Amino acid sequence: MPRERRRTPARVLRSFSDAMFYEQRFSDLDAAVDEVHTRFQKKIAEPRTNGAADAFCRLQLAVHEWIGNLIDHASFRGRAPEVHVRIWKEQGRLHCTIEDNSEGFDLDGELDPKREMVKEMRSFPDGGMGLLMLEAGTEQAEYTAIEHNGNRLTLAVVL
Repeated sequence: MPRERRRTPARVLRSFSDAMFYEQRFSDLDAAVDEVHTRFQKKIAEPRTNGAADAFCRLQLAVHEWIGNLIDHASFRGRAPEVHVRIWKEQGRLHCTIEDNSEGFDLDGELDPKREMVKEMRSFPDGGMGLLMLEAGTEQAEYTAIEHNGNRLTLAVVL
C-alpha cells in the first residue's frame, strides 16, 4: 500500500528512488503524460533497474495508455481535470494508482466485446486495442469508483 495519506502539493513528493515512490497531482493531462513518461524513462535508464526494466516498460505503457484515454475519451462534467498518480514498489511488484475526477466508465463492459473480437480477428485493427494491451501487460488492472465523484485505476506488474 502507499504510504500514509496526507495532503500533497502539486509537485513531486519524491521521484523514483531506492524507496521507489512517486506521487504527483495534475490538472493538465498533456503535462501528466509528459511528466510520467519522463520519470519512467529516467528510471528505466538507471543501471540498477537491471532485470526490472521490462516491468517498468509495461507499467509505463499502461499508464501512458490510461492517461491518453482520459485525454481522448473522458468526460469531466465541465470541470477541470484532476489526476493523481502514485507509483510505488512493494512485495516484488511495481504498483500504480491513477485517480481522476471524470465520470468514469465500465471497464469490463468495454473489454468484454473486444476480447471476443480478438478471438475472431485475423489482423489487428487500426485502433481500439489500448485497453486490451493495458490488461495484457499488467498482472492487476482494476477500475473502481471512489468517494467524491472520482475513479481509481489500480495497476501492478511483477518485478
